[in-house]
Amino acid sequence: MSKVLFAIEDLYIRDAIKGIVGRIPGVYAVFEDSGIEAIKTLLDDVDNFDSVVLYSEKVEMGVIDIARLIRNRFGKLPIAIMASHDDIHTKINSTSLGRIYFIGTNFDDKDMRNLLESLEKESMK
Repeated sequence: MSKVLFAIEDLYIRDAIKGIVGRIPGVYAVFEDSGIEAIKTLLDDVDNFDSVVLYSEKVEMGVIDIARLIRNRFGKLPIAIMASHDDIHTKINSTSLGRIYFIGTNFDDKDMRNLLESLEKESMK
């Protein structure tokens, strides 16, 4: 079973993802409403998570900063960044963090399943 921590600020996106993830067998998901809350959850129990998915409505350095904090504190824990816009600057700024997965908000069940499968494979390395 894959254990994924989601940090999603937007309530509607969070509810949509909960619905999709709930239909994917073998995924245990915990949802936090901010990157800071996700970091607190990881500090309490990092061994219970295989990967992290961060969402920021605005593509800004904030989501990169949270990803950087997670990467620095928790090592190679796979991270995915969801953004409402496909922003090349975010992708470029994240390259120093190692492998980061990106997914836009125009996703469906298949996209989310593919993302979670990629994260699971990465966590097994």
